[in-house]
Amino acid sequence: KAWVRFRHPRLIYEMVAAATQAALRRPGVMPGVEVRAEGDDRPSATTFSGVAEQVALFGDATGPGQARGLFGRVLGQVQDTFVVSTSEDEVFFLDQHVAHERVLFERLQHELREGVPAAQALLFAEPLELPPAASSLLERWREPLERLGFAFEGFGGPAIVLRAVPALLKGDEPRRLIEAAVDELAGPGADKPTLDRALAFVACRAAVKANTPLGREEMERLVAELSVTETPYFCPHGRPIVSRVSLHDIRRELKRNW
Repeated sequence: KAWVRFRHPRLIYEMVAAATQAALRRPGVMPGVEVRAEGDDRPSATTFSGVAEQVALFGDATGPGQARGLFGRVLGQVQDTFVVSTSEDEVFFLDQHVAHERVLFERLQHELREGVPAAQALLFAEPLELPPAASSLLERWREPLERLGFAFEGFGGPAIVLRAVPALLKGDEPRRLIEAAVDELAGPGADKPTLDRALAFVACRAAVKANTPLGREEMERLVAELSVTETPYFCPHGRPIVSRVSLHDIRRELKRNW
């Protein structure tokens, strides 16, 4: 017999746990149960299932047919990074990462106004052995981070313990996630924690990355959701989301008169 040891055992545990939870969420595994009063033969519109819903990468409230708003009709994807769409007058190139970042940022803002965003408790709590400066910074940012779904223990002790993360980030390796948060929040303004800056970190970390192929329905949903945001042209960090080309200029350059 051989003793196999994983280089990153926690990552394996989290992957197995996530796969098991995803399998148990399937309707065929855990069907809903109708609840009705005794003697009531009327059909019930309310069903209950003991399984929490998976957080979707893109919202599903907007159908593909509604994607022809601010950025017109989706044509496809270029270099697995830019979603291309068109209206009657322009062609748009949308950076999928920063577009999704803007969508998630405003979605989280809405969830905060309604209550507390969904959080995911870790299967195994993660001890964080951080340098003193990083521990001090994390303690300063504790309040806005915990409002977004992080849960910490042990501040002031030998090690900080991470017990939960925002549901949007549950696929991240916990230690790397906190290291990235420390790096992001240690820049200018580190001494003045703000909720919006913590929100921007979570949205950026959870957003779909460049060089990621997207299905047509995913692109249409992303463009539709971006079209109804309050600030559809810039991500929370101030980067532009869209570049546009005038079809009038293209016709003129190609000497097309109609």
